[in-house]
Amino acid sequence: ALEDAALAEQRTSGTLTALDAERKAALAACPLPCPNLTFDEEGVWLNGVPIRQANAAAQLRCGVELALAEGKQIRVLATEFGSLLDSEGIAALAALAEEHGAQCFVEVAADGPGRGIFISDGVVAEGGGA
Repeated sequence: ALEDAALAEQRTSGTLTALDAERKAALAACPLPCPNLTFDEEGVWLNGVPIRQANAAAQLRCGVELALAEGKQIRVLATEFGSLLDSEGIAALAALAEEHGAQCFVEVAADGPGRGIFISDGVVAEGGGA
C-alpha cells in the first residue's frame, strides 16, 4: 500500500510538473498588449513591481492598452484619473487612442478655462467649450 501511494504521488507530481510547463509555454506564446505587464503565482506585475505599487500613470496606460487590445470593440474610453498624468502622459494617452481609432475622455483638475470642456452642475459652463 505504501509503494502504491508513493507511485501515485510520483504520477501526480509528474502530471503537475507537465501542466505547469504547459501553462508557462501557453503564456509565453500569448503576448500581452501591455509589454511590461506580467503575472505569475505571486500576482500581477507592472514594470517589475506589484501592479498596486506601480506608478498610477503606468497603471492607467496599461489599462488603456488592455482595453484597446486588438479585437476589442471598445472605441470610447473615459477616465477620471487624468490629473495623475503629466503632459507627456496625456500625449501618450492621446497617441494610443488615435492609434486604435478610439476616443478618450480624460477628466483633469483645472483652475479655469484653457483646454477641454468645463462642466458645472451637469451642464457645460459658460465659456467652457474647447
